[in-house]
Amino acid sequence: MKRGILLFTALALFTSFRAYAEHINVSGDVSGTWAVDTVFVTADIQVPDDQSLIVEPGTKIIFEGHFKFDILPNATLKASGTELDTVLFSASDPPTGWRGIRFVAASDSSKLEYCHITYGKAEGSGVENYGGGIYLSESSPTIVHCLINHCSASGHGGGIYCDALSNANILNCTIEQNIVGSWSHGGGICSSGNPTIRGNLIINNDSHLGGGIYSGYEHPYIENNIIEDNFSREGGGIYCYYGEPRIINNLITNNIADSTGGWGRGGGIYCKHSDARIINNTIAQNTAVGEYAGGGGIFNGVWSGTYAPIVLNCILSENDPEEIFGGTGIHVNYCSVGDSLWSGIGNIQADPLFIGGGDFHLSDGSPCIGSGIEALEIAGFWYYAPNEDLEGNLRPNPVGSDPDMGAYESALGTPLGISSYNQKHIPNHFTLYSAFPNPFNPTTVLSFQLSVSSRINLTVYDISGRLVTTLVNGWRDAGVHEVTFDGSDLVSGVYLYRLTAGEFTDTGKMVLMK
Repeated sequence: MKRGILLFTALALFTSFRAYAEHINVSGDVSGTWAVDTVFVTADIQVPDDQSLIVEPGTKIIFEGHFKFDILPNATLKASGTELDTVLFSASDPPTGWRGIRFVAASDSSKLEYCHITYGKAEGSGVENYGGGIYLSESSPTIVHCLINHCSASGHGGGIYCDALSNANILNCTIEQNIVGSWSHGGGICSSGNPTIRGNLIINNDSHLGGGIYSGYEHPYIENNIIEDNFSREGGGIYCYYGEPRIINNLITNNIADSTGGWGRGGGIYCKHSDARIINNTIAQNTAVGEYAGGGGIFNGVWSGTYAPIVLNCILSENDPEEIFGGTGIHVNYCSVGDSLWSGIGNIQADPLFIGGGDFHLSDGSPCIGSGIEALEIAGFWYYAPNEDLEGNLRPNPVGSDPDMGAYESALGTPLGISSYNQKHIPNHFTLYSAFPNPFNPTTVLSFQLSVSSRINLTVYDISGRLVTTLVNGWRDAGVHEVTFDGSDLVSGVYLYRLTAGEFTDTGKMVLMK
């Protein structure tokens, strides 16, 4: 025991000696290696074009004023801490802050690992006020195991800002308590590019649009994150503006979209003119507040054009004022929707029976166990459940069962005490479902299921019996299929759709209202 105490004391003395004995002051161009305890930054600094800077574990970089750290074209920054010996970027005076790390066409080999980036403050004109902690322009570094907190931007991206040409890997970080100015986007992360945002804890961030994450135009991967307790006016957890973000295996909970006296839409997710792919997420206990509030779980805002968010294998539970708002174009299938049996294939209205107490794993009796689907064709495209859940567990589990709804996969194939809860996804009969939405303008979805692989013919006729179009004429595998019918070039009226598969024939009616 005494030997252990002496060793600990010796290490503490060494650390204390290093902390107070080694420091340098820097300004202007910097490169080489920083292997000292503290680097005091006394003016703006930059890694020049084509040069590199390596920061060793345990180094503290303290900015003595509101100075910035630029990584210039083709320059490389590698700040690599360890789990027990992080690299710190901070300000000597937190209220004044510093202007963050700014990558501008920097080398993609740049890496921030086990870094703590705090009290960054982006202010100025144009892009100078973007990216409180980290600003990325035409740069795709790896940011892994970092803590980014207490940063702010008067523009977009309180924690991190990624422009349209930045495809960073943001992995296993904690991004918390960051904020942006009025009318700005992305309290935690603002992206108009294609980053991979995976395995992060994104909590307690604040913005006008997208409290946790704002995604604009492109198709980032937002996977395996816990996104909770974020605040915004719209899109408390995530705000999607155009683009096709992949939102997969996330726990999105306790976020708030609050615009008292105004809109307040999308407590969990807001999709505005977006083709978001929302698959195997648990979206629970989010709130939208305002005179015209809507979509506590998901708000689908489509005011023009043909945008079609896909919601598959998700759980929406205890979101207020409703689980989903805005039906135009949205496809909801194999989901548990708490407040209604949402139109679509394989949906259930049920209490998901979470373990509770803030634990959103499924209890052994949950009706969401085995009620998802591995693959579904929608409008000619296939969508798939991920191979693993939020925690890296195999999906589906056990092998040969159907996947669960939500972000967490149970070890059970079916709920305890229930031998076969969910409908089989290779059905034992043919079915032609009702068009949805109906009436429609200008698009609706026609769904059907096949018990065996069949040659099918799906056609649309006007009320006089004249053929309008043939939507499908060929072989389809057993299972459930969806096809979108677009009536943009047709006049308002009643139309018939007819499915023929072998000896099976069925007809439905739909109404186009312009």
